[in-house]
Amino acid sequence: MSNSYLLGGAVAGMNVRVAGPNGYLPDPQIVADAEAIASETGGSVLVTTDPKERSPAPTACSPTHGFPWAKNRNTPSVPSRSGIIR
Repeated sequence: MSNSYLLGGAVAGMNVRVAGPNGYLPDPQIVADAEAIASETGGSVLVTTDPKERSPAPTACSPTHGFPWAKNRNTPSVPSRSGIIR
């Protein structure tokens, strides 16, 4: 999902920031493509593992989206990733 946000936002000239734990970040080639596109459209791309890193700071009109990559602990059929964020 973040790959699509990076590319779509870059094409639209948006400042796109994606944060997540190591091992769950977007594909490096997609990030490079998005950075190249953003440099032509006036946008920017930031991919980080630091949840506090956000430059520039979000404003009242900055959309955010949290993706539930840490599976619900109440679903026994799928291993939980919640231990990663502890």
